[in-house]
Amino acid sequence: MSKGKVIVDLFFDVCSPYAWFAFELLTRHRNVWRNTELKLKPFLVHEVYKKSNNTQIPCADKMKYIANDCKMLSAYYNIPMQMTSNYSLLPNTTKAMTFLTAVEETNDYEALEKSTRELFYRIYGNDPPLDVTSDSAFIEICNKCGINSLLIESIEKESTKDRLNKYTNDAVCYGAFGTPTMVAHLSDGPKLLFGSDRVELLSHLLNETYCGPLLKFNSF
Repeated sequence: MSKGKVIVDLFFDVCSPYAWFAFELLTRHRNVWRNTELKLKPFLVHEVYKKSNNTQIPCADKMKYIANDCKMLSAYYNIPMQMTSNYSLLPNTTKAMTFLTAVEETNDYEALEKSTRELFYRIYGNDPPLDVTSDSAFIEICNKCGINSLLIESIEKESTKDRLNKYTNDAVCYGAFGTPTMVAHLSDGPKLLFGSDRVELLSHLLNETYCGPLLKFNSF
């Protein structure tokens, strides 16, 4: 940790389009918020649902709303999202989150940010989504992001799975019930914020400047 900086944890699962919005907003502000250090924490949102007793009941009207909402937000944030024609049949992301945990273990922030963005893009930048479950998909991601593809061997390591489970449990202990969840470690204790629409409020709590959604964005 950089001396004097406030840590902000982003607990996320790439299964959520709203997690992509939060991820992009926070990474765009990372070099602007000089007194804040962003930590990307992969977790398993389906386990968070179970542990927090958050019952997810499918609702056709909600699915329709999410598709329309994400279409508007993707234009607003300039994120190339294509909501899949069948949102309820998204790929299982457990292996993808284990892969990101393996990347996170290397302490290479840039590799973690790039590979996270690539996973979001594979799921939500394509209709139908691209594969995020096979070793060949992770090799493609490693090659594109400049990561040694031998890292995918860590996906099956118990230590990597334990680390992912720890982040999942940590998030629940802070009060998480879904994704994206942000935790700001302030002087008066951790503050939890839920949702991609809380980044502006987060900047206020951090006494940092919120520069809007289009601050220096990455190309896709």
